[in-house]
Amino acid sequence: MSDIRLLTLPDLPRALEIRQKAYPIFEGRTPESQQRSLERLALQLEQSHLALYGLFRDDEMAGVMKLFDFQMNFMGQTVPVGGLSGVAVDVIDKKKGVARELVEFCQRHYEERGYLFTALYPFRPDFYRQMGYGFGSKMYEYRVDPAGLRVNRSARQHLYHATMAELDELQACYQRLYQRTHGMMAHSRYLFRDFHDHQDNHFLVYRPGTDVEGYLVYRFHRLSDDNFLRQEIHVREMMYEHPAALEAMLAFLQVQADQVEQVRFISQDPALHYRFHDPRDAAQRLFPSVNHQIAAVGVGLMYRLTSVPNLLHSLRDHRFGRGKLTLQLELEDDFMPEYGGTFMIRCEEGQIRAANNGAADVKLRIQMADFSAVLMGCTNLADLHRLGLVTLSDPTWLEVVDGLFRLPQPPICVTPF
Repeated sequence: MSDIRLLTLPDLPRALEIRQKAYPIFEGRTPESQQRSLERLALQLEQSHLALYGLFRDDEMAGVMKLFDFQMNFMGQTVPVGGLSGVAVDVIDKKKGVARELVEFCQRHYEERGYLFTALYPFRPDFYRQMGYGFGSKMYEYRVDPAGLRVNRSARQHLYHATMAELDELQACYQRLYQRTHGMMAHSRYLFRDFHDHQDNHFLVYRPGTDVEGYLVYRFHRLSDDNFLRQEIHVREMMYEHPAALEAMLAFLQVQADQVEQVRFISQDPALHYRFHDPRDAAQRLFPSVNHQIAAVGVGLMYRLTSVPNLLHSLRDHRFGRGKLTLQLELEDDFMPEYGGTFMIRCEEGQIRAANNGAADVKLRIQMADFSAVLMGCTNLADLHRLGLVTLSDPTWLEVVDGLFRLPQPPICVTPF
């Protein structure tokens, strides 16, 4: 019988041991790095928005995880989202259902508290998709010659390098962007500092007046072990409140061309290549017939709806697409069947609510993972229907049902929990 409970200070050495075996690349083995890791875990125990849990069998810890209590911008509305992170299973206990029990606990924990979604970064997307998590926004890795950035060098004004001591002002800029960007997570002071506390980080700030209106977090990386002169700038985060801030920061990157071969952007912006004179990726890859690779594309953050009742409650004031119909939602959830089933939903004048009576105009059958991705705006029902992944009892209703749930933009999230 498993017992999942909050960890306390005496549990941390064993929790760290499990994490080190599960993710050896992240955890150092020297006494100094071990002590730093323990101190960081101890500090995390004190945070109200972050909890460390352990799964015990016969009083022995077999797995650990972190749960984050986030506030997310959902199309201008603040909704609670649970973040699942650091799922680690002792190597001796693999394939014994430990990870499954931890994820089930996470889902019930946040569903019972009325949260709308849970979210995670997957070590294997297929593993978590089977658990009902839908693919989030695509992440693009652009690698370009800095000399090829489309900017005006004279725009390099109001820039300076900040230190960790000034992160509160960067966070204020982030907070303003969070308030107007679908998918972004609010950051506490601790989280913002924790996410950016790395000895190799540089903080370029755009401040034309009193407030920071844009910032760039970047690092220098060597491109060759044999030639120390070959290096790149890796842009870890680029936040800006208006085009002038972006122009200034890109102008800064452009003039580094005498020192770095390429700039590597990690971004959820599919249009960023319009800022490049030559959008070709540094790999110089060509695929049929004559298509130049401009980026590598990945899937990172994944989302899962907690339950349909939480959806109807949390988004009772949200304006969905227009359309007047009664929808019979047949939600398939193989991982946790109690959250699937048949739901009658009345949609009228942009609002949805539970329908207590009446026949359905159309039936929609969809898997939990895909429905979660649709709700977040990561995909749409029209595309899923075209791919044969959803079923409508009457396809003539597709345009109406698709418009009901379609969002104007996919989520943007730069929170590396």
